[in-house]
Amino acid sequence: MEEKANIEILEDIIRTDIIVVDGTYDHIHLVLDSMKFPYTRISSEELLRHTLTPTQTIFVNCSSSFPPEGARILAGFVANCGQLITTDWALKHVLEVGFPGYVKYNNNSTADEVVRIELLEKDDPVLSGFLDEQSDPVWWLEGSSYPIEIIDKKKVKVLVKSKEIEEKYGVDPVLISFNHGKGIVYHMISHFYLQRSETREAKYSMKASDYAKFKGAKSDTMAAWEEAEEVEPGLDYGTV
Repeated sequence: MEEKANIEILEDIIRTDIIVVDGTYDHIHLVLDSMKFPYTRISSEELLRHTLTPTQTIFVNCSSSFPPEGARILAGFVANCGQLITTDWALKHVLEVGFPGYVKYNNNSTADEVVRIELLEKDDPVLSGFLDEQSDPVWWLEGSSYPIEIIDKKKVKVLVKSKEIEEKYGVDPVLISFNHGKGIVYHMISHFYLQRSETREAKYSMKASDYAKFKGAKSDTMAAWEEAEEVEPGLDYGTV
């Protein structure tokens, strides 16, 4: 359950605190919509003219292209205390261009599959409450996802890794972070917006509301899950 302080922070978020830069494939705005987070959505070209402030968080969707000047603008934004979160192909088109020397695409492309993962930095604020520690966590890779090769091992921190990705594609990072100037960058392989799930153990097939009950959810949370199950029959914990 969310800590009270975190809930109060979320309630104070205004539309300009979160910027979503459209991409080709990922759809982070749909995740924010489902969580009822206000945000401003812009294109990569609009980014070139957009006014950014250090208090903002910018999400950059996986994209097949990105203006080089836009990548450099994001580097300046982060250096000035901003927070940047990118996914998949942004590794090559944003991070390699705007933040050279940290990470790069290793020139392998993944299959469409689900792999087991291991959380390494559970105290990181982005990972706090990220996954259920009692489960066998998995991560969905869309076909042609870009494996993350670390260049600067002293500055880049691996938050989540996968032995399965390493065995198949040569590197193990799933989610990484690094400080740049006064700010921070988070990058993950594949997408925020889940398009496929896979059931690997019995718990993943239990109803979402049963799992919420198992975790001690409050009555209003239970009611919300039960309502969701009526709208989408078969909604299970694996999907959630």
